Amino acid sequence: MNRTITSYQPGTRCPLDGIRVLDLSRLVAGNMVSMQLADFGAEVIKLEPPEGDPLRHWQTKGVSAYWKVYGRNKKSVVVDLKTARGKEILSKLIPTADVLIESFRPGVMEAMGFAPEQVQGMNPRVIFLRVSGWGQTGPYRNKPGFGSLVEAMSGFAAKNGFADRPPALPNMALADMVAGLYGAFAVLLAVREQERSGLGQVIDLSLLEPLHAILGPAAADYSLTGVVPPRSGNRSSLTAPRNVYATAEGKWVALSASTQSMAVRLFQAIGRPDLITDARFKNNSDRLRHSADLDAIIGSFILQRNLPDNLNFFEEARVTVGPVYDVSQFQEDPHVLERGILVDVEDAEIGVLRMAAPVPRLSRTPAALRKAAPSLGENQAEILGPLETSTEEHFKGHAKPQKQPQRGRASLARRSLLYIPALAERYIERAHERGASSIVLDLEDSIAAENKNAARQALASAIEILRSRHVDLWIRVNNHPDYLELDLSAAIKDGVAGIVLPKVEGEHELQRVSALIDQLENSAQIQSGSVRLAALVETPKGVAAVQQLVSVKRLAALAFGPEDYATSMGLEPTLRVVSYAAHSVALAARTADLEAWGPAGSIAEFKNLSRFRRTIQVSVAAGFTACFCIHPEQVKIVNQAYEPTAKQVAWARAVVSAFTDGGSIAVDGRMVDQPVYQRALDILDRLLRPR
Repeated sequence: MNRTITSYQPGTRCPLDGIRVLDLSRLVAGNMVSMQLADFGAEVIKLEPPEGDPLRHWQTKGVSAYWKVYGRNKKSVVVDLKTARGKEILSKLIPTADVLIESFRPGVMEAMGFAPEQVQGMNPRVIFLRVSGWGQTGPYRNKPGFGSLVEAMSGFAAKNGFADRPPALPNMALADMVAGLYGAFAVLLAVREQERSGLGQVIDLSLLEPLHAILGPAAADYSLTGVVPPRSGNRSSLTAPRNVYATAEGKWVALSASTQSMAVRLFQAIGRPDLITDARFKNNSDRLRHSADLDAIIGSFILQRNLPDNLNFFEEARVTVGPVYDVSQFQEDPHVLERGILVDVEDAEIGVLRMAAPVPRLSRTPAALRKAAPSLGENQAEILGPLETSTEEHFKGHAKPQKQPQRGRASLARRSLLYIPALAERYIERAHERGASSIVLDLEDSIAAENKNAARQALASAIEILRSRHVDLWIRVNNHPDYLELDLSAAIKDGVAGIVLPKVEGEHELQRVSALIDQLENSAQIQSGSVRLAALVETPKGVAAVQQLVSVKRLAALAFGPEDYATSMGLEPTLRVVSYAAHSVALAARTADLEAWGPAGSIAEFKNLSRFRRTIQVSVAAGFTACFCIHPEQVKIVNQAYEPTAKQVAWARAVVSAFTDGGSIAVDGRMVDQPVYQRALDILDRLLRPR
């Protein structure tokens, strides 16, 4: 059968489309994981050091064959994690990812500032796969994790080889490959949970445990017998006959007659029916005890014929044999050719490269070869571009439809805003670990009147702590004549993103506060206009004035306070009671291209997370771009609510890729016009925003 050259099909749809994987791993195990995911459609981005993944340097006649095979369907970006810039890039990419893979020595990611809790603070839904030789725990965690050492310690080498020779290591990266398959399976399990709960998790994958797990019930057998079985070469300790036998021309055939009926059939086929009743070979236990004698009989028969004749003879006799192939023989076998087990793909360097086709074969959602292994840094602009440019500039090659300037758009990374009392030193110290997009230090409701001065005095050190940790920091001040100016004087410092002004009821309040901030910025030598303002609407009068509030230049967001609003109406803050006011605030903010901060209901019962989840769902539907929280558990729910699903991302990418300015198109049988296109852009915008 003639071979055909396979062209890469970049547009082929696959089942893991929409899942983004950041792969920091090196060499084999991690690349095996990410190749499996990439073959089935995941967007795998190899984040490589300046010298490239060491797998690139495993070469055959100057060709990086390993990389070309295990780097297929992936993208490459150079990121030097030894530099501050490299760490910054990774911290911006993590929020865009569904999966993060690393294979450093345990502790390295922590030392770089990417411990699991820090990574999940950047992206609560990310699945963090950690590949190492011995695992993240245990006394051997810091030992070199080379696969050869694992293959030795796991018990594999002790089982492999012949009793009169040394234990035999495999001549391939077996431990890495097995771990890679387990790792891909684990990622898909975690993706399933991610789809259900919106949360990621850490996967601790050692090379040791998967390899030991495939060795059969060795531990169970030993616990029953107390005996360590000797190496048995090509024989089996369970059934006989089972071995490889030389043919007349010096090739080899493998034979396994593991059942009684097959053994009887074999004896009859080789003209030795007497062996059926021979006491040495009557049953499997007898044959195991006399396997050397049996091998001699079978071997002498097979040695009289060449490989093709042996295969034909035993096939006609319906005896289970097969050829022992090397790679040259395997690739010419008619079964291999007809099933396309190997494919010849186009290669820019050498013309054509042969490799194994993706497996396993799915009938409805198969894998695909969509792109060749990338050159080092090939996708630098494509992947890093969105970190510096707008969503559409990245996903499309043309200008965005003209819209009014978007005053709040630059800060739309905010999803969750966590209130922390300004005197809560212990909580402030750990605020950066809570996963919130922003921290709001509170000088208002959570601080009693007698403690207001102490809270202002504590503010300077709190701001410095959070500034050093690059927190998006806001201060809620008291909108009261006795406190307002004192609060602002304490709050306007370098590192403060903005002021939350509560109980706003008119434009003049905002203008006055904006003017005060101007003066304080000048006194503190802070760039004019850098401290933004969020108007917290908490009364019926404030709701009635929202259309006027949005005219204030410094304003970045309109926020809604359901508790105080309902109280001012003499009602409970149920979703129904506050619905009109919440929608009015959100609509006014979005109309003016400002951020809209909710929620659209009570957050006071912080232990009732199911009710809070429903409140946040309603808030998102109402158009709020972010929501306040008063407890870290609420932060997770808010972040999840604003996270686009893999299905949404896949749809949005398909829409943006297909859309042209010429008019409507169809994607998946659904009409796509300008509004639908804009919604797709918004989904991708949410995906690319850092959390």
